[in-house]
Amino acid sequence: MFGSILTALFAHYSVGLQIVPLSTLGIYSFLFIILGGGITAMICWNLGTKKVGASNSAIFLNLLPVIGIISAYFTLNEPITMQKIISGIFIIFGVYVTTHSHKFVKNAH
Repeated sequence: MFGSILTALFAHYSVGLQIVPLSTLGIYSFLFIILGGGITAMICWNLGTKKVGASNSAIFLNLLPVIGIISAYFTLNEPITMQKIISGIFIIFGVYVTTHSHKFVKNAH
């Protein structure tokens, strides 16, 4: 809610706010984004964090760019470049090492 208010204020002072009439499909799409992408995602994230702990769940936030790249490929037909592939490999490797670091430390001793 706080972010929405700040965004509205910024938009008002930078380009001006305009009320745009939405069709029924537009209203349903807007509600889906709020309920599905906002509230439901936050509830699922909080339940997962409660189950595995904040430090473990924070590690997986690093996967958001990889998920974004894959989603953009399928939904927006964005190309997957070599730079994105290499970056994704580094991110996945980093998450793997972080989540399995206890195995590496145990084997070192």
